[in-house]
Amino acid sequence: MNFELGENEKAIKKNASDLALLLIKAQRSRPDRKYQISDHRIFSKYDLAGAVIPKTSGGPGFSAMETALSLEGLAFAKCDPGFIFSLGAHLLACVMPLVKNISAELQKKLFPQIISGELLLANGMTEERSGSDPFNMKTTAKKTENGYLLHGQKHFITNSPIAGGFIIYALTDEEKGFFGGVSCFYIPAHSENLHVDRLDLDGAYANTNMGTVFLEDVFVPQENLIGKKGAGAMIFHQSMNWERACFALMHCGTMDMICTHAVENAKRKETKQGKLSELQAVQFHIADMHVHAEVARMLAYKALSEIDKGKDATVAAARAKILSSEALDVVARTAIRLDGAAGLHDSNENIYRALAGAQAATIYSGANDVLRELIAGRL
Repeated sequence: MNFELGENEKAIKKNASDLALLLIKAQRSRPDRKYQISDHRIFSKYDLAGAVIPKTSGGPGFSAMETALSLEGLAFAKCDPGFIFSLGAHLLACVMPLVKNISAELQKKLFPQIISGELLLANGMTEERSGSDPFNMKTTAKKTENGYLLHGQKHFITNSPIAGGFIIYALTDEEKGFFGGVSCFYIPAHSENLHVDRLDLDGAYANTNMGTVFLEDVFVPQENLIGKKGAGAMIFHQSMNWERACFALMHCGTMDMICTHAVENAKRKETKQGKLSELQAVQFHIADMHVHAEVARMLAYKALSEIDKGKDATVAAARAKILSSEALDVVARTAIRLDGAAGLHDSNENIYRALAGAQAATIYSGANDVLRELIAGRL
């Protein structure tokens, strides 16, 4: 098994790091630091807004590994975590379901807008009382002569305040429940009876646009059904494997950034016994940080490899997601402690955001304890 990246993969990471510098500059040039469509268009110039769209459909045709390496490169180069999360939610939870499941006609309509960066998407699965429990979904889709009427609410929906379209999951057969009873729909943001209330967050993802989506008998034409009726659970499951595996490698990029900071900081600071980096206690902590990051990377690589080989990556993606998010927490906390009093200063903003992001990372894309149950059920 070869763990070395090829020249193309190295170039993808470098491309993402260069892009991060442009996004940081664009963000700092304006008073509103939140993710904007103009930022999304910058991603499109670097082939990332529609990264997973196949070349046969006009897209870059990135594999799961290539997509994840882009997110990793952005994270290492200190791109705003909210920007990376916004892009990831768009690509992994929204564009992937479209790539795998929509008609050729809908592809021709949507893919050019996605590739150009004009169409940012939001995924609507989570509800107020059914975060990690999709079986408790309340949003319904009632069949009409030419389509469906969707009614319900979706909460904590990334990109929703500025999205041009939504991927919405709803019950089409309440008796069957989540497996066989949930379907997936594409809904343009301008649809009648659909509106969004903005939700402001603090911490790592403060610059992500989040909101609650209200669907009050929104009509969706038959042709906007994604996949087959009742296939929503499988479509969501596939997208979550991509999201968990790709975000796992993104977390590795953040850990690499933190480790680099810790090493440079230890070499710069001095004590009566010499440089901080010469103290064994400090060396051990930094070594452990690197071990956490590298183990997480190996699990992420395995999950991404299984996805790209067409295997069932459910367990591998869950393992990678659990380990990477919890390793990120340990690495960020250790870096702050090694900085001493300086670790509490505003100049350590990137480390603080990583620590806050680690708490969120144990929740989104499936709460870690729920994923532990999933893994245990496969043993």
